[in-house]
Amino acid sequence: MSVFYRSDSGEWSDSQLVEGLKAGDQDAFAHIYGIYWHKIFMVAYRKTKSRETAEELVQNLFVNLWNKHEKLQINQLENYLFTCIKNAVIRHYESQVVEQKYLDHRKHLPVPHDRHTEETVSLNELNSALQDGLLKLPEKSRRIFKMSRFENRSTHEIATELNISEKAVEYHITKSLKLLRHLLKDFAALLPPVLVCWLL
Repeated sequence: MSVFYRSDSGEWSDSQLVEGLKAGDQDAFAHIYGIYWHKIFMVAYRKTKSRETAEELVQNLFVNLWNKHEKLQINQLENYLFTCIKNAVIRHYESQVVEQKYLDHRKHLPVPHDRHTEETVSLNELNSALQDGLLKLPEKSRRIFKMSRFENRSTHEIATELNISEKAVEYHITKSLKLLRHLLKDFAALLPPVLVCWLL
């Protein structure tokens, strides 16, 4: 019952919303969503200039907020939510930078004028092997690997977000690295620096 967390006037204060959220009160969560969704969305939209990206980041924020409600340490609700969305935007751009670096390395690799040379074929095979390797990873392992390598997330951050142990995160990353190293071993000389870093 959410009535316990309301003030006598029937309104919710921020502290009551936080207490309700920590207790798993769906009404408290719904009030937080209703009050802050648009405010947080506007912050994300102003920084990303993309409605789709902003909506995705805000949706992920609220999913994580509910999934981790029992463990939250919130002193001031609005500041907490704004900090979360700003950090999410930063991680989004960091992920884009890492991916762009990889694409840039591929683009600037020396490619012979003759498109049918052995080197060109090898570069295409490297790209195919990488894509196939990522697809061969189990869904959870692939997600954790991308969070680690594409988004530069720490083991602790990944464990907290996915509600698993840090040892489990390390297990999935180790398993992913073992498979990718095996699949890409024949392309060692062609690996761009950013991809070498992924496989360390």
